Amino acid sequence: MELGVSISFFIALQNELTTRRLSKLNQSSRRLGGSELIALDIDAPGADGLFNLRAIKPVDYVGATGDASLDLLGFDAEIVDTATVHFYLVNQRPPVDYQFNPIDATKTGANATIEVFEYKRGEAEMKHLRTVFSPHVFSPNNVAAVGGGAFVVTNDRSGRVGFVSLKSQRLRCAVKS
Repeated sequence: MELGVSISFFIALQNELTTRRLSKLNQSSRRLGGSELIALDIDAPGADGLFNLRAIKPVDYVGATGDASLDLLGFDAEIVDTATVHFYLVNQRPPVDYQFNPIDATKTGANATIEVFEYKRGEAEMKHLRTVFSPHVFSPNNVAAVGGGAFVVTNDRSGRVGFVSLKSQRLRCAVKS
């Protein structure tokens, strides 16, 4: 897609072991500081032929634990105009109570949200626009922007907790084999 401006790809850096443990709702395996957002400038290679990497800092966002940590599982982007991109991030926040104390996710399920950010191309920050929390988003594995600020989400289980959640997880594994 030619936009006449540098296109940046965002990468959510997440350790695979951490992702596996998060799928078991083990918040003790969280990466300190959460996921990192990195832009790769593919339209502007350096003299050595390599592309520049730069961190993108989320601003105006407060996570479940009271800090700005994100625990990302997937994302999509909507190009609003030549300078503006909206990012839809699947965030698997640790379940906590109102005082930020951990609660047992095996009983409550994941604390999953979709976080929407606005990014202006070339900047070092992206602004948090909104958090979407819904009982229908209980085990998201990806999000797809469909335009006009709308998106769809897929869950990788049929239920938040209990037998239905365990059963669908076993079925999913069986299909992969």
